Amino acid sequence: MTFSSFLVCNFLVSVYFHNVSCQSTDHVRNILHEIFENKKYDKRVRPSKDMSRAVHVSIALAISGINFLDEKAGVFSVTGYLEIKWRDEFLVWQPELHGNVTSFTIPQEHIWIPDLFLKNGDKEPKGLGGSFYYLPVNHTGEVTWWPYQVVETHCPVDITYFPFDTQNCRISFSLWNHENTLVNITSARKHVGNFHFTENGIWTITANHSFVDREAVENYSQFVITFSLQRKSQFYLWNFIVLLLLLGMIKIFAFLIPAESGEKVSFTVTLFLTFGVFLNWLSSYLPENSDSVCLICVYMEIQLALGVFLVFIASMQVKISHRLGFSRFELRLIKLFSRDCVVDCSKKEKECATNWTILSSAIDKLMIIITTAVELFLILIFFMILCLGG
Repeated sequence: MTFSSFLVCNFLVSVYFHNVSCQSTDHVRNILHEIFENKKYDKRVRPSKDMSRAVHVSIALAISGINFLDEKAGVFSVTGYLEIKWRDEFLVWQPELHGNVTSFTIPQEHIWIPDLFLKNGDKEPKGLGGSFYYLPVNHTGEVTWWPYQVVETHCPVDITYFPFDTQNCRISFSLWNHENTLVNITSARKHVGNFHFTENGIWTITANHSFVDREAVENYSQFVITFSLQRKSQFYLWNFIVLLLLLGMIKIFAFLIPAESGEKVSFTVTLFLTFGVFLNWLSSYLPENSDSVCLICVYMEIQLALGVFLVFIASMQVKISHRLGFSRFELRLIKLFSRDCVVDCSKKEKECATNWTILSSAIDKLMIIITTAVELFLILIFFMILCLGG
């Protein structure tokens, strides 16, 4: 084959496929002319030739990922698309009469679409999709619609077990004007699908469920998707919980400092203020509501109360250092923790009357035991409740 023959063959092939393409385009135009001009298709009319029969609309959701869960505002956001299918009895043609064309796409604003809207949205309600969406239409009247959405819904947050909490959020889509007898919503799948899914750094989806709630509003149904979200607690565990536990254990060391050093009171006051700063930071992060109480906040408030008690004990020890004698109760306390000193005191009452370090040491030993027991008890109870409850 010569080069000139090769060019002629390419020209003939291109002309052939160009004619086929033009022919298919003409067939689609003929279909549109038949439906919209001859049959007077009206998107305002519900697509059922029998007005007593409902239009069945199946819905499914596929998400690309969780955007955020704002605990303070109570807003849950995901990105994804709805797969909505129904049969339009007025968008039907015979492919054999139109060059075997079995489907085409058409802008959503030119045909009837269900009036779905986000019912529990955080912003002003508006229709799904947009003017740039093209919907594929099959010759049997099957229409598929994939509106891609950034969904933001209200989600009540329970902060009781923070940061080992699990939140339950839901997304609800409903019809604005059509009752169940006119448009019937069904769920295409029991669970949410994934579409190029990206994991969230704070939350992970442990469970999800899709269903149609027909009891929410009389004669109206809604498509509901529920999500169970588990917080990823590693960040809070290493940057907050561990530090909080260490601060609690430091209280014990306050009674290893001699009262005569002059640093015991300032040390306990510093611990008290540290817990106050932690509580203030956590309160600014959590939502301001009275529906639930964070157990970590309760733990820190108990630590603040213990801090006040420790400041009181430390102040009393400093005051004792300026006394010259002991009361009957103080002698019993010394006898309990320093038996040898009591014997010496009984022999040398005059010298014992001025040796106040004996009583301060006895108080230190007693408070080390009490503080250690209380701290271990609080850690065991609170964090066992957090782990089991969360």
